[in-house]
Formats: sequence, structure tokens, C-alpha cells
Amino acid sequence: NMTLRDLINSVDSEQYSDNPLYQKLRETKPEYGYIRRIQVKEHGGHAIAVYGDRVKKATAMRLINEDRVNFACKADYSEGKEIHTTVRKILDKIRADYDFQRLLTTHKNNAEKYESTRTDGK
Repeated sequence: NMTLRDLINSVDSEQYSDNPLYQKLRETKPEYGYIRRIQVKEHGGHAIAVYGDRVKKATAMRLINEDRVNFACKADYSEGKEIHTTVRKILDKIRADYDFQRLLTTHKNNAEKYESTRTDGK
């Protein structure tokens, strides 16, 4: 079985290496075996409740209903399993958001430069 650390390390690091949130995720030391609320949800992140048995699954589902986590997944980190797919999709979204923000910034900077050259030329 794959651990969360293995999953994070399996992601193409070149694709995400310049993303600060990805670097922070790589530095974390996830604890296994029980539900753990990840504190990033309040800051626009995505929280996953991980469960190992039926009782903890019920708690995980309650956390979703209470809007305390975004996802509830069984603690099976094997490739193709729900948590593997969920984490990879979250990382894809983070990367897309990061790239989009960089694109917006580039266009904003280009527009400001263009305006300043037009103003200076008059």
C-alpha cells in the first residue's frame, strides 16, 4: 500500500516545484490511522478527512456536512484509489490556479508597461 508521503513524492515534482503550497505539503508529516482536520480549509485550501473504519467514516461524513472538510476518503493510498485520485486532482487545481494567477499578473504588468510608454511618449 502507498502512504500519503509516497503519493506526494510520486507527483511530478517539476510540474509543481515552484508552488509554495506544494512545498509546504511535502514538508508535512501526516499522521495516519484517525481523522485529522487539516487547518488549511479556512485559508482557501482543501481539507481531507481520512478514515480507516466504518465508525470513523461516519465521523468523516459528518465533517463534510458541517463544512469542516471538503473530502472524506478511506485510508488507502494505493494508486487509483479514492484518496490518491482526490489528492492528485487537488494538486492539479492548485497548479492551474497558480498558473492562472501568474498569467493574470503578466497581462497586468504588460498593460501597465504599455500605458507608461504611451504616456511617456506624449
